[in-house]
Amino acid sequence: MRSFPMVSASSIGASVRYVAKRAGYEGVETVLRRARLPLEMAGATQHDSRFIPLRSLFLVLEAAGDAAKVRDFGLELVRQRGVASLGSLFRDCERVAELSTALQGACWASKSYSNHLHVEVVRSGEFRRVGLATSLGNSRGARQLTDLLLAALVSLVRRFAGSSWRPVSVETDYASGTGDGPGLANFAECPLVYGRPTAALVIDDVAWHSRTLGLEHAEPLTHEPVPPNDLTSVVRELIRLCLLDTECTLLVVARTMGISARTLQRELNAAGCTFRRLVVAERCARAAELLVETRSAIGDIALSSGYSSHNHLARAFKSLDLVPPGQYRSRMGKAKASEPIKSRPANRPP
Repeated sequence: MRSFPMVSASSIGASVRYVAKRAGYEGVETVLRRARLPLEMAGATQHDSRFIPLRSLFLVLEAAGDAAKVRDFGLELVRQRGVASLGSLFRDCERVAELSTALQGACWASKSYSNHLHVEVVRSGEFRRVGLATSLGNSRGARQLTDLLLAALVSLVRRFAGSSWRPVSVETDYASGTGDGPGLANFAECPLVYGRPTAALVIDDVAWHSRTLGLEHAEPLTHEPVPPNDLTSVVRELIRLCLLDTECTLLVVARTMGISARTLQRELNAAGCTFRRLVVAERCARAAELLVETRSAIGDIALSSGYSSHNHLARAFKSLDLVPPGQYRSRMGKAKASEPIKSRPANRPP
C-alpha cells in the first residue's frame, strides 16, 4: 500500500501568514484558494496537532511565491525571517548553547513533525553531512521547500559559528542547468553540488562544535503527536481537518491527497474500512470530547458535530458500539472527577 507523506500544519503557518502580509493579500485564505487547497487549513496552521499532506505544503509555497512574484520564495522566507521560517522544525534549536545539540534536536523533531520530511546527520571523517534523509521530489514546490530547509540550516549554523561562516559545500538533488541553485549558492557563499540523491550541507568539525556564549541548554522537548503513517490514519487526520468548518466529502479528501476519489475508495476497501465509517468515527470523537469538556445540551452538541438531533447522534454512537451520549457523559464525568486535582492557574475559579 502506498505511503502518503504528511507534515505538521504548523510548519506552513509562518510561511502563509508572512506572504499574505507581504503581498498585500486579503488573508491566508487567498493563498490557499490559489493553491486549490481546503480553506480549513487556515485554521489548522494554528495547531501543532494537525497534519496535512506534504504536497499541500508544496502547493502553498508555489502559490505564495507566485503571489509575491519571487522565484526563490523558500530562500526569500529565510532571508526575511531566518530560522523561524520552519518554526515547528527548528523551534527549540536556537535555545541551546552548542550547534551539535541544536542539529541533533532538529533530527529528533523532524520525526515528530513529519513521517517523511526527516533531517539526518551523517559523519564522514572530519566532515558532517546535515540534510534530508530522502529527496522531496522535482516539483517547483519541492525545490522551494528544499531551498528553504538548506538556507535555514545555513542560517542556524551562522548563529553559532558566526555570520561569516560558509559550508564546505551545499549538495542539492536537482540537476544542473534547471535554473535552480544560484540564489542558494549566493546565500551560502559556497559551491553547489548538483545531482546528489538528497540535499544537504557539508560542515567541518570546527563548526559542529561551535558554541554560543551566554545560553543554557534548553529543556528537553516535550512529547509531540506522532504523525499519521498508515492510510486510515492519514485519511482520519484529513477528515478531522475538513470537519473544522465544513462538510467533508470523499472528493475533497482525495484531491488533498493528490489521488482520485475512486482510488481512495479502493484503497480504503483494501484496508478494511469505508470513508463513511471514518467520517462517523471523527464526528463522534468530536462529540465525545464536547460531552466531557462542556455542559452544552446533547442536542446542541449533536448539531455542532454534524448530526440533526440527539437521536441521530445516539444512532451514530451505537454504530461504533459506544454507549448512548448521555450515559457516555455520565461515565466519563465520574472518571474525570476521580482524577487527582491539579493546580489551577491563579485567578481562575475551581
